[in-house]
Amino acid sequence: MNRFYLASASFALLAALVPATIASAVVMPNSMAPTPSSAALRFGEVYLALDITLEAALAGFDKEFKPAMEGNANIIALEKAKPGLLVAVSKAGRDAMATAFGIGIAAAQKRLTAFAVVNFSEAELSDINTYLASDAGKRLQKLTGSATDTSEISKKARETGTIPKFSGTELVSMVDPMLLSQLDNADMATFVSFSMTPGGKKLNALGPQLADLVADEMNKIVVAMKPEVERAIVAAMKSHLNVP
Repeated sequence: MNRFYLASASFALLAALVPATIASAVVMPNSMAPTPSSAALRFGEVYLALDITLEAALAGFDKEFKPAMEGNANIIALEKAKPGLLVAVSKAGRDAMATAFGIGIAAAQKRLTAFAVVNFSEAELSDINTYLASDAGKRLQKLTGSATDTSEISKKARETGTIPKFSGTELVSMVDPMLLSQLDNADMATFVSFSMTPGGKKLNALGPQLADLVADEMNKIVVAMKPEVERAIVAAMKSHLNVP
């Protein structure tokens, strides 16, 4: 098989592996949906792994929050009057975000499980779960998170004061197209081998649907998270400043 085809298949599959850390799937009503197998449940857990996606989300919070606070003259004045304010509100906001994010990811994983029940065979799920749970699969997911540029979304949010929504296509476009070149030879070989399995091929084919599903769930998480983080920050500010 020529190298061009392998490279093309690998890049196509990469789009399906964007985590956060990706026309939504048609899911049967709960009353009709079959009981998910352990493999389908596992798919939800490894495709959108909480530890990996939370790590990427908190890294984004750390990157954006401090500059935003330091750009507010009133906050800086309060920090000078009561040192330690920025640290206190940052911790409160970060902790609230982690809690809300965990709840949102759990809901997203359930939807992914329902998607898996309808769209994958047990053999295909075995291929997918084995790869995603492997060290090589986890490294690729973590690398994808660090190679995802969300600066435009952050910029739009600051300029408009609103929470911008994004599609699966937009989510995938945020990932560095040269991402796979950062894999070492062993991880690249594992990735290519997986892409040739029935599960890898099916995951590739359903990539656009999965991207839209995850984007939709991430949009919901951000909307639900915003008031929780804001309440935590206000409470931390009042506590630090001794304001009732």
